[in-house]
Amino acid sequence: MKTRLFLFIILGMIGITIFYIPQAFALSCGIPLFTESYERHDLLLHGKLIEKKIPDFLSNKHTTLIFDTIKVYKGEFSETFTIKADLSWDDYYREGQEYVLFADKDGDRYLRD
Repeated sequence: MKTRLFLFIILGMIGITIFYIPQAFALSCGIPLFTESYERHDLLLHGKLIEKKIPDFLSNKHTTLIFDTIKVYKGEFSETFTIKADLSWDDYYREGQEYVLFADKDGDRYLRD
């Protein structure tokens, strides 16, 4: 009797797990084609990161990245660019390093996803 009940509970849990839990998807790490990114974004910048402002841990704000311009390949030229970036899952930007990046114009600022 106890064995049947135990087996019924286990099979029920497996059934629920397989059939009723929604599927989850991981982040896509695939790199899009350069031509697609160039067409989709407003800014293609080669710049040197001079300042990184990290928001408080509990806030839902983006990290602020300030770049000195080396070259603008697409978009309006400016001596410096302030770009807001969601770095909640990876923070690979280091002050003093050069980067080539795409960003999107949002009013008077740029956003990087």
